[in-house]
Amino acid sequence: MITTNNAINNLQDTELPIGSLVYFSTGGPDSTYMQNNWLKCDGSTYSQSAYPILFSRLGLINNNGVLWSSVSYTTNLSYRPTGLSYGNGSYVLSTSNAEIFTSTDHLSWSSQTVLPGTTVQTMTFGGGLFLVGKNNGFIQTSTNGVSWSASLQVTASGGNGYVAYANGLYFASFGSYLFTSTNTSSWTLAFNFSGEIPYRVVYGAGLYAIATNQDVYTATTTTVWTNRTSTLTNQNLSDIAYGDNTFVAVGTGSGILKSVGGLSWEMATNTFTETSLFSANVIYGNGIFIANRSNGAIKTSTNADTWYNSVTPTLTGNTQTSYMGPLLYANSTYFVGQTNNIWSSPDAYPYNPATQFQVPIDNQTSVFSEGVNAFPRSMYIRALT
Repeated sequence: MITTNNAINNLQDTELPIGSLVYFSTGGPDSTYMQNNWLKCDGSTYSQSAYPILFSRLGLINNNGVLWSSVSYTTNLSYRPTGLSYGNGSYVLSTSNAEIFTSTDHLSWSSQTVLPGTTVQTMTFGGGLFLVGKNNGFIQTSTNGVSWSASLQVTASGGNGYVAYANGLYFASFGSYLFTSTNTSSWTLAFNFSGEIPYRVVYGAGLYAIATNQDVYTATTTTVWTNRTSTLTNQNLSDIAYGDNTFVAVGTGSGILKSVGGLSWEMATNTFTETSLFSANVIYGNGIFIANRSNGAIKTSTNADTWYNSVTPTLTGNTQTSYMGPLLYANSTYFVGQTNNIWSSPDAYPYNPATQFQVPIDNQTSVFSEGVNAFPRSMYIRALT
């Protein structure tokens, strides 16, 4: 700890990077430290444009600096979470072994059933129904996550099942084939993305959009699709989201693709520095895009172009058991499913997340004892150089 006010001047020419945390005695006013490019860690709000490097390293912090909290839905570490949805007053989570969990408050979870078959690949909610896509061309539906319909085989061609609900239609893709339905009972082949694997469909700005493992396609009808990203680097895409007239697509590569209006696409300015072994996910909620990697990295953005690191939930164990999976925004809360945990974060930022950010809060003791001496102290973070 720095125990004299003058000692801060000695740090001016050091190589402590922006974002460094140091304890200083508080014998003098805070302005002494702020004039020397340090900010007190008291949860105060500052302009992103005034401290751009610090903001890029902190990201958005909410509710006293605790961004994510978790509850356990199972002690089984053998299976990955594959779907997380909310509807009809219930949260429903699926796993790779087809086990279903439900909750009414996202705090207490109950195991309901293991669906027949091998794997639930994805889940969605729409039109009053939960819909899961399973392997080998099968789907199942439920109104509450507890009682499920019999398995229905959409196609005998097999393949993993990726489902979505958009603009009043249900979508299911298996292999390279995309199917549509108005009621989940009868399905129609809409398109064959020959040589590619289509994933989730979203709708916005008058367009359907889908991410395949190679490119992003858009359509005004579900039977004619146009490749919009053939000139961009293949990012092995796996998910897509829409919000505020903007589309975002993510994959296991480091890049993030974005488009205003859906017709012209480009790479976001700053993206992930790490790749993902299994998959990547993205959602939009209350003015914020959230994207994650199965290895735990999470980024947020208010404009789909500039992305900031979120305070990432702690992952433990090997890659399989620490898998970070599906994202959800429901009831003014962001959720992410992990192997045996559900992490949540309220969206009630006490500032404008588009232009401002918050420094952390130091919860440690405000008095430092050294022998017979006791010093009042506070934590500061380096904001400028």
